[in-house]
Amino acid sequence: MIPQITQRKIGNVKIIDIKGALSGSWALRGKEKLSQALASKTDEKVVFNLKETNSLDTLGAKSIFESIPQDREAGILFGNAGIADVINRFSESKRFQMFHNEAEIVSAFGQDFVSDENTNEQRTFLRMETAVPMEFYYEEEGRRVQFQAIITNLSEGGLFAEYIDLETAEESLLHLDPYELKTLHLKLLFPNKKPIHAEGKVVYRKLDAEQVGIGIQFSEIGQLEKNQIRHFLKLHSFEKTTLNQL
Repeated sequence: MIPQITQRKIGNVKIIDIKGALSGSWALRGKEKLSQALASKTDEKVVFNLKETNSLDTLGAKSIFESIPQDREAGILFGNAGIADVINRFSESKRFQMFHNEAEIVSAFGQDFVSDENTNEQRTFLRMETAVPMEFYYEEEGRRVQFQAIITNLSEGGLFAEYIDLETAEESLLHLDPYELKTLHLKLLFPNKKPIHAEGKVVYRKLDAEQVGIGIQFSEIGQLEKNQIRHFLKLHSFEKTTLNQL
């Protein structure tokens, strides 16, 4: 089966999604598509999302590694153990980082998830583009449905989170309808701090060629947690302003 290779962006990070089998003769076909996707000269970081890759051989791994120009920094998010084993055979390449989850990606490429574009839109709360891992879930009929995403826009009133794992994104977009008003239990994983817990509801969903994510409005959040978010926003907003002035 021909591998499905698509691309999207979160800030200055290009996500290459590979679905299906990247092996045998299809690996060579896949290499052509990957090389085309990465042909433009840019300083973007690259993350290969292999969560939905069900077959990968050494030819497939070489197709991924050899498609990237020497000056590009890249990482690989892999799913099953078999694919991880194939990837690890090439781990001597210092240009590639191996990731198990979104939190590891944010730790490595965090600032690159933040767009340099500014907005003049007036908002009730200070809002800042950022990169913070988040885990969240809802409960239905006695079961817990869990998700992971990256917060790329945050305020005291809510957030916008984007997905790297498209399987998670598809599940989320299928079940998290803004009109259903499901309560989401959120855990915001700020660096070097205790997680912030809150509850929220989906207010919109976004699915286009560039972004896959959801907007969440906080419905229940303690004053301490609000203060922590406010402090984080002010601190990092100051740091970003200072850097822009240098």
